[in-house]
Amino acid sequence: MQVPLHVFLPIFVQNTFIRKIDQIVFDQLCQCFTRWLDQGLPVVPISCNLSRPSFMDTEYLSEILTIFNRYALPQSLFEFELSEEIELNNEVTLLDSMQDIQKRGFSCSLDDFGSGYSSLSLLSSLPVSTIKLDRSFFNEPLNEKKQIVLRELLTILHGLGMQTVAEGVESQEYIDFLRTHGCDFVQGFYYSTPVPIPEFERMLIQQPFLHHEQSTRKDCNV
Repeated sequence: MQVPLHVFLPIFVQNTFIRKIDQIVFDQLCQCFTRWLDQGLPVVPISCNLSRPSFMDTEYLSEILTIFNRYALPQSLFEFELSEEIELNNEVTLLDSMQDIQKRGFSCSLDDFGSGYSSLSLLSSLPVSTIKLDRSFFNEPLNEKKQIVLRELLTILHGLGMQTVAEGVESQEYIDFLRTHGCDFVQGFYYSTPVPIPEFERMLIQQPFLHHEQSTRKDCNV
């Protein structure tokens, strides 16, 4: 019996066991990168979700670095993905933690932007290279008002020098719109459902998402 993510994940966040899962997943990712590089396989940067309990503990980064230092891997392969639910109203804590991550040579992205707590004024001070637009932007038909919101938001983010990722895209309608208005990456079922590691490795070798004659590309997460 499979238990849906939205059922068990909140429990692990509440009891902070998610911190251990963060570390296990990060270690597995390091092992995958090591194997791919040793075998001469193509690699792409992969985002690592950082949960709220991990983020709020001052020891989280040292724990991640302890794992990272076991492997001879470039920091450029990793992006730490912070959800906008992680105390965006505590700007000092947020900025300090992001700057600490970047000082270590890793990049940061802000996930789920637009899902409820987003602040446009905060964007100008966030040390992130990528903003990921929440799937809620794309779960309804593309009407005129939605076009205005997305078009202006993409313009603002690009004006701030940030890359943009559209999450949860499933329709050609949105693909065409996002391509026209310069969205940098697209992630969603339009390209692929979640797949196990062996299938992902096959996709890396074949890179079918590069065969689409469009500027949008696939973004990968763990």
